[in-house]
Amino acid sequence: MKKDDLTSVKHIGPARLKQLHKNGITTIEQLRKTPVRELARIKSIGGYYAIRIKEALAALDSRQTAAAPEPAVQTTEKTAGLSQDTKKSLKKLTRRLNSAREKLKPLWKKKYLALYIDFKKQSNKAIRRIKKIEKKQGLLTDQEMEKIINRSDALRQRLKTGARKPKKKTFKKLTREIKSFSAKLKAPKA
Repeated sequence: MKKDDLTSVKHIGPARLKQLHKNGITTIEQLRKTPVRELARIKSIGGYYAIRIKEALAALDSRQTAAAPEPAVQTTEKTAGLSQDTKKSLKKLTRRLNSAREKLKPLWKKKYLALYIDFKKQSNKAIRRIKKIEKKQGLLTDQEMEKIINRSDALRQRLKTGARKPKKKTFKKLTREIKSFSAKLKAPKA
């Protein structure tokens, strides 16, 4: 989009652009100088949209002044936001944790209830930490991100194979894996 393109202003589309051009307003600067009453007289604009367009111009000005380039600061430690692979991996892991929790529900066997409750607590904790990691975005190094991806892939595979039948051994193994994974997620602090 050009710097002086009127369609970059909110509430101005192709139809209003055409009407503005007919009335001799071709640049944002000309639009800025045009009074609200004169804008309101234009066919498809009216009083309501004249006010809204002027407000949008003010917002556009404030965005342009706020977006002034600041001097680049170089850091020694390379940080990166969450890549698409990481987001996808963490999302799949969250889904897998939820489905494992559903599959392992001890509906008819009370002897697994305590194990299930422990499993559920650990999986909830892991999900909360995954969400925190997603919010941290640029605070993790590439090495930390690689570790998180590898651990989440391993845990996701374990959940896929282990969450078939509720057995005491299965509950303990999965709970241990989830606990280990969520401990790794807690390590990078911001």
